[in-house]
Amino acid sequence: MPSAKPIVAIVDNDLSLLKALARLVRAFGYQTEMYASAEEFLLRGDISAVACLVLDINLDGMSGLALQKRLRNTKSKKPDAAILPVIFISGRDDLATIGEAFDDRCAAYLHKPVDSHTLRTLLNNLLT
Repeated sequence: MPSAKPIVAIVDNDLSLLKALARLVRAFGYQTEMYASAEEFLLRGDISAVACLVLDINLDGMSGLALQKRLRNTKSKKPDAAILPVIFISGRDDLATIGEAFDDRCAAYLHKPVDSHTLRTLLNNLLT
């Protein structure tokens, strides 16, 4: 029986971009889940089935950086849990924001508009 395709969760409050990213990631051969906010993603509950998180920085409510910190803090309380790789996609290019994302061990930080080849390569490297 073939294994299930990895799930890539995408969180972005720009619904048209969210849908476009989901179509693109599905075209790469992955399953997708779409969330319009960090809070909506957290309502998912168990994230152990999610293989990677594609996350915007600027969200309504909780920011992408705050979500990443929360996920890292949850991981530190459950040392046997796998670390969920996070790929940030943002229009922000200030060094402080980028530094904060990498300080919390994001897998990558991509600028909008996203180069599809770069995203595909990152996902393939992280998930295969």
